[in-house]
Amino acid sequence: MIATARSAETRTDAGAAPAPLATGSEFAVPLPVPAPDSVLWRVDGRELRTADLGDFVLRFLPDRAAEALDQLLDEAIVLAEAARESVTVTDAEVARAADAYVEDRRRSVRVQYGATTELETLLHDRWGRDIAQFRSDAVRLVRSALLRDRLIRLDQLREDGVEVRVLVLPTEDAAGAAAASLRGGADMTRYADRAGVRRPAAPAPSARGEIPEKDVETRLFAASAGDVLDPVPFTAADGSVHWQVFRVTRTWRASPEPWNEIGPRVEESLRGTAVTDAEYRRWRARAYARHSVVAADPAKGSVLPQPGR
Repeated sequence: MIATARSAETRTDAGAAPAPLATGSEFAVPLPVPAPDSVLWRVDGRELRTADLGDFVLRFLPDRAAEALDQLLDEAIVLAEAARESVTVTDAEVARAADAYVEDRRRSVRVQYGATTELETLLHDRWGRDIAQFRSDAVRLVRSALLRDRLIRLDQLREDGVEVRVLVLPTEDAAGAAAASLRGGADMTRYADRAGVRRPAAPAPSARGEIPEKDVETRLFAASAGDVLDPVPFTAADGSVHWQVFRVTRTWRASPEPWNEIGPRVEESLRGTAVTDAEYRRWRARAYARHSVVAADPAKGSVLPQPGR
């Protein structure tokens, strides 16, 4: 699941149904699972099979194929990582998330096809499906998403880490004033609004070795939650100099505890804040690097650019 990073101040309900491994603007309905290489249509006796469809999409609709392959690869990596770490989710959690997923799609149907359109009717009339089949497919999606979010937070706890928010100011004096105000208890977002600067950024949590500026990394890992660092200059792509003010929001030490011991800590973090897109992208790159991900048949047009990046 791969998109624009959320604002530092944006939080979603951690108890709501997580997004499936990718989202699209159109209402998508999984079709019934066909038998291996089954017949889809016949034209004057000629059979069009699932293998024909797969081959055509891979060769002639590579962007759509890449999107679907991305989701399949993500699901495979999630399952492999869950097995490696023994991460599980309860059937009750999956059931709640599946119900929320179905209700969300029910609302989407009414928005897209009209307020009187019922999901059950649309499923039956257009795709020959019933609500039970649709919900069964939703279970697969939400189980992967629930596991994924737990794996993302668990991966962070496996190494020393630090999480920050960052304000960018135009001058050293402005940055110094911001740092002083924040140390005095000012809210970072409100301060940004008053100062007329961009609201604070919330980069994905960093492990040791992931921050290019080693002096900044040393200072961040020596800080405690709530600390505000002295302003740090940086040069933008256009050559202009700006100043960053870092506030440390969380720090932690690496934990080797197994899932049955560390799981409650992960669950608590998810109840507090939903996983961000930046966190997801960081985990995805790290998780893919732990597994062998190889296109079996490059001639099929199934090679994705840098899977996991």
